[in-house]
Amino acid sequence: MSDFYRYLKENMEDLGLPAPESLFGSLQAALGMLRSSLRIWTNPAAVLR
Repeated sequence: MSDFYRYLKENMEDLGLPAPESLFGSLQAALGMLRSSLRIWTNPAAVLR
């Protein structure tokens, strides 16, 4: 397991998001994770509603 993947998995789990078993096994999974992350980063108050 690469250091990058360990770091990614740890941070995804801290955010309560699933980490993929393989590093971005599909483009759709990667885009879904990015959308969720961007929503949290750009408007954290919306997540709390």
